[in-house]
Amino acid sequence: MPSITDLFFISTQWSLISLIVPGGMGGKEVLEKLLEISPDVQAIVSSGYSNDPIFSDFKRYGFKGVIAKPFDLEGLSERVSKVIKMAPLSTPSFDPRFDR
Repeated sequence: MPSITDLFFISTQWSLISLIVPGGMGGKEVLEKLLEISPDVQAIVSSGYSNDPIFSDFKRYGFKGVIAKPFDLEGLSERVSKVIKMAPLSTPSFDPRFDR
C-alpha cells in the first residue's frame, strides 16, 4: 500500500482530514505526515464522534478547524473560508518528486 507521502501532492492551502478511518491511518497521524511535507498546511479535522479528545481540543493537535459529520456544503465552505483567512500568505509547497 502506498504511503501518504507517495500519494499527497500539496498544491492547496488546506486539507480536510477524517479523524477516524476504519482500518486506515487516523487523522492525527495523517496530519503529522502532512506537516513533515509542508509545515504550512492548514488542516480541518472532521468526525462523527464529537467525544474524541482530538475533536474537542483540535488546536492542540495542530488542526486549524473542526467540522462535525454529517456536514453540508455551506458548513464546509464556512469552515474552509475561516481557515484560509487565518493562514499566513506563502507560496504553496510542492513535493519535489512530482513535476509542477
